[in-house]
Amino acid sequence: MSNKVLSLRLRDAWRVLQGKPTKYTTNSGVLQGNVQLSSWSLSKADELFIRGWIEAAAKSLKPILVIGGKDARLLYAAVAWKDKNQLLEIVVDQVTSFNHGGNVFALPFVEDDQSIKIQNVVDLSALTFDEKNPPGLVILNQELPAPMLDSILTQAKNAGCESFLGWGYSTQAHAIMQVVHQRSTVESSDNLWRIDFSETEEIGSNESTTNSPRPQFRVISDDHEGLVSIVIPAYESRPYIQEAFDDIALQTYKNWELLVVEDAAPNSIEDLVIAFQQRVPQNRVVFHRKEFNSGASSTRNVAMKMARGQYTAFLDSDDRWLPDHLSRKVNLLTQSCADIVYSGVDMFDSDTGRTEFIWGPNSEELNHFPNSLFIRNFIQPSGVLIRQSVVEDVGLFDESIFLVEDYDYWLRSVRQGKIFVYDPKVTTRYRKNHASASTTGRMVLCYDGVARVTLKNGDLLKDVDFRNHVLTKHLVTAAFGHLGYAQSSHNRCSPKIGYDLLKLACSIDETKWDAKLWTQRAWLAMNSGTIPAVRGIFRKQYRTVRHIPVDLNTLSKAA
Repeated sequence: MSNKVLSLRLRDAWRVLQGKPTKYTTNSGVLQGNVQLSSWSLSKADELFIRGWIEAAAKSLKPILVIGGKDARLLYAAVAWKDKNQLLEIVVDQVTSFNHGGNVFALPFVEDDQSIKIQNVVDLSALTFDEKNPPGLVILNQELPAPMLDSILTQAKNAGCESFLGWGYSTQAHAIMQVVHQRSTVESSDNLWRIDFSETEEIGSNESTTNSPRPQFRVISDDHEGLVSIVIPAYESRPYIQEAFDDIALQTYKNWELLVVEDAAPNSIEDLVIAFQQRVPQNRVVFHRKEFNSGASSTRNVAMKMARGQYTAFLDSDDRWLPDHLSRKVNLLTQSCADIVYSGVDMFDSDTGRTEFIWGPNSEELNHFPNSLFIRNFIQPSGVLIRQSVVEDVGLFDESIFLVEDYDYWLRSVRQGKIFVYDPKVTTRYRKNHASASTTGRMVLCYDGVARVTLKNGDLLKDVDFRNHVLTKHLVTAAFGHLGYAQSSHNRCSPKIGYDLLKLACSIDETKWDAKLWTQRAWLAMNSGTIPAVRGIFRKQYRTVRHIPVDLNTLSKAA
């Protein structure tokens, strides 16, 4: 192969990596099928990352193996930057094929180039590695099921492969992310990850990752030191907010600003904020006191309007952070193409400090995200970091929504196509069992809000039967709560609202959750004046139905 051909390949490789069409090379092979040119955003850090590891592999002259043909840019990079005497093997399954016709994305192959081999296999799970001549670099260019990726990684390591490169991950592929995280050394750019097999420990089972070693990420990104705007809405926060300030001061990630907005509380915390401002003079600390009390949504919105950061982190005034909270969240966003990163939270008793349980998604919910979010809200604001672009596209919190405004925000983000990434490490502590905690005595109103928010966004669930199943469950649960508890200024329960919610459930599907039967019973109780006498029956149904799990395995791929 001539130096001129290599030069033309290199020029076209850079064009494709930048999202431009080929210009200099003659195409003798064309990618057909589900190949994409921009299946993930490509930053300058990604370009350098790809090129650096391909050129490093080229120095050893060991073979380079590319698995799959999902993104043409990785294939161009491998063809352009490998050594001319180095074997490049591209293995694709039957979904992706290489032909000589068509107008999809073309690779600059040369007919007589014996250093490039294309193998079409029926099933990538049957892929084997030549232990006598293993590849120095394996590039994963296709989305694989987690067990298959785990098997391929294990085989690659056992065969003597040196490193493994793959792109992008999010909660839509959480199981894959967990497989990658099991390896003890992971290096990443904005959207790519790489495992160095020469530094990894024994690979654990994919079935249990609780005690698996955590990787130390070396982030290569132009924006990983971006400013984080920490938003704290405060109301009657004096007993707890000092601990939140202490946790912020201990963050290993230092590029932050703090925006504290007080919701017209009678006992102001301005003096505590001023004292903290003097404690951290290198950081911007802002205090704003609202004239009238208007709730958490409005309070957060005031702070978000004052934010200057590239990222926004939410922290309720009574919650806590571990020192690596911000550093992990920023790293995960810069490593991936995600817009929102979240983790589970440690629910702890305010008096004893003891952990009661971890609130967060289970593996099944992660595998079915974002559909599983319609069943329950497992994302707590204090465990979330978002890009500023989310605020620009999704907007602020809906101030008309009570108690579940954060749930509404996550579903609005799903509607806007925002990508969520899950951090498996719990770095947030959520305070329970104190007078101002949002979970105290208001669960019926929470269920009411959940029912209305999911109803508003139900069109995102494309499986009609499953959508009806979920929506009616939320509606009848909230209805049973309204009918099962006496009205007070605190819980705002109303039999009339409960009856209307049951009628709404019937309008969706009266056969689910016995909606028609309970609507008739509610009507009889209301018209006969016997609601106080039968509250226990509705209360029992409320406690029963809300705990009945929804089978996520019946989900069709939606949203």
